[in-house]
Amino acid sequence: MAYLDLIDLRVEYEKGQPILDGFNLAVEEGELVSLLGPSGCGKTTPLRAIAGFIEPSGGQIQVAGKDYTRLPPNKRDIGLVFQSYALFPHLTVNQNVAFGLRMRGIRGAESDRRVQEALELVDLSGYGDRRPGQLSGGQRQRVAVARAIVINPKLLLMDEPLSNLDAKLREGMRVELRRLQQRLGATMLYVTHDQAEALSLSDRIVVMNQGQIEQIGTPEDIFYQPSTPFVADFLGFDNHFVVMVQSIDGRRIHVQAGAYAFEAEERRDPAKLGETRLRPGDAALAYFRPEAATLAPEPAPNSLPGSVLLRTFRGSTIQYVVATDLGEFTVLASDASDPVDVGPAHVVFEPRSLVIMGSDKEQIAEGIKNGRT
Repeated sequence: MAYLDLIDLRVEYEKGQPILDGFNLAVEEGELVSLLGPSGCGKTTPLRAIAGFIEPSGGQIQVAGKDYTRLPPNKRDIGLVFQSYALFPHLTVNQNVAFGLRMRGIRGAESDRRVQEALELVDLSGYGDRRPGQLSGGQRQRVAVARAIVINPKLLLMDEPLSNLDAKLREGMRVELRRLQQRLGATMLYVTHDQAEALSLSDRIVVMNQGQIEQIGTPEDIFYQPSTPFVADFLGFDNHFVVMVQSIDGRRIHVQAGAYAFEAEERRDPAKLGETRLRPGDAALAYFRPEAATLAPEPAPNSLPGSVLLRTFRGSTIQYVVATDLGEFTVLASDASDPVDVGPAHVVFEPRSLVIMGSDKEQIAEGIKNGRT
């Protein structure tokens, strides 16, 4: 049994209209799992159900072998960090951090000791007498984390805790949160819409769409080998075109797109794909990231002729828009590479950069409509 088990969970905000229905997720002890997806995909709902803020209409929530499904929120050993931090502005840092302890009847010397230990863990020793208004955004975020960990929770829940910080501070806080989680050995469920955040923090990522799990995997699995078109689109595979599978040899897949033939290489073990494994004769979609293709002046293996329509300087990278017989594609090249002028060029794919996946008829039809055949 996993440390956190969500079993056939059903949650409704309006009667008969479930946000989650038959939702299952297992998180192991000491694991950091991120729920990733766009706004409105339902990723915060499991967090709210685990914390006890909404009551499931079906299913079960278990934490460390204990049934939490109907347990009142104040009886759950859970630390929660909100997006807004939810600090009391009239209380000092010490008082904010001690709030959860006071609600549990822990006061005096024991409370003082645990508050100071929590502040030391988040590098805020000496800030205890300040109020939230006297702190920076990053410091307030760390106070919120200290308040969550001071109660020694069985589980830490974080609901987009870095979204209010600027980009540079957010990047630094990712490192601090990951280091703190590993130091504590805490089990953590982390909600975010930020792909970079999920990739850098997580042991595993759960990509969600409309209340359903699209894919669960390590950051490397999710980044390099999306298993559905939704995950590919969401994780930055901005280019795709329709192909026909010609043959499969182990991890190698040979496909045809109009007059052009390509070879792709799967990163996943084909033996583990089961019914999702493609077969010769299947129509499919080939996806690639803008940064995973290159431009060349001459034809090369696994290349597609085209014409550069637009070149945009973006600092450390140069973005090209390339028109081909299969559609318009975006290619992102390093500024260290030789610049390519507007005009004829070939888009070159490494086999491992092409991801081939099955698709439904509507997606194939849409690809044909857009000229990506």
